[in-house]
Amino acid sequence: MSYVYRSFTREQIDKQYDVTANIVNRDALIRRFVDDSKQYAFESPCELDVAFGAHVDERADIFYPKKLLSPAPVVVFIHGGYWHKFTKQEWSFIAASLCERGAIVVVPTYSLCPKVCVSEILRQMQRFIAWLHGSVQAHGGDPSRLFLSGHSAGGYMAVSLLLTDWQREYGMPNDVIKGVTTISGVYDLEPLQYSYLQSTLHLDNRELCLLSMTEPLQVYRGRGDINCFVGSGESCEFIRQSRELSERWWALNHSGVFEVLPGRNHLDILFELSEPNGRILEKLVAQMEL
Repeated sequence: MSYVYRSFTREQIDKQYDVTANIVNRDALIRRFVDDSKQYAFESPCELDVAFGAHVDERADIFYPKKLLSPAPVVVFIHGGYWHKFTKQEWSFIAASLCERGAIVVVPTYSLCPKVCVSEILRQMQRFIAWLHGSVQAHGGDPSRLFLSGHSAGGYMAVSLLLTDWQREYGMPNDVIKGVTTISGVYDLEPLQYSYLQSTLHLDNRELCLLSMTEPLQVYRGRGDINCFVGSGESCEFIRQSRELSERWWALNHSGVFEVLPGRNHLDILFELSEPNGRILEKLVAQMEL
């Protein structure tokens, strides 16, 4: 038997990382996300397609509480899709309960692979955070209370943004991000180069070096928490990745939680953020002290 990563064959790696393949109602869930997002964007106070950069893909949707008490805390939600699927438009629904609690929610979009590489997508998100920090006060937000959330590949980007050296690269405080909530994230990208995704992502050694979290974790200069959530119905590798990130984070004397949410898969776990009594929502609201 030929192993390509740890004790996994190529076929097993594909099975571990094609994490929605075994969700029997996958298509129905995605249709629900799309429909709920269209409805929420239609009926809620919001600004759509706000430019944060010169590229046509560099746009964000901003959702407001019906009763905005300015300055409000700001939550960014970064969508997943393995850097090659989806845009911001499918994920507006996650803003509903956060806005109800008094937060402003910003959902950015970004360019997709293979048009650009993953490291360029991360740079787009870094530029987005720099723009948001400088602009959100004009939208009623509090730039000193900026929190990130991300799902799947978006979870990787949320953590990477927390670990960015903002002072050196953008002249901003290194504690610009006050906390991260990551949902079903992937943080070690090495196994992806042995999977079906490699033909789209092109993760060569240079890219993997640029995207590694090892050094930024060791020299992290801020104070934000990382709260990691993953569903019990997800693959062993996804659960491992969240657990190991949390353990490495705690070993460096940082705070946060790691929770495996019972009965949740890689998609319906998002209801724990979007619905009023969701476990992820409650932890994020507590992190924001709302």
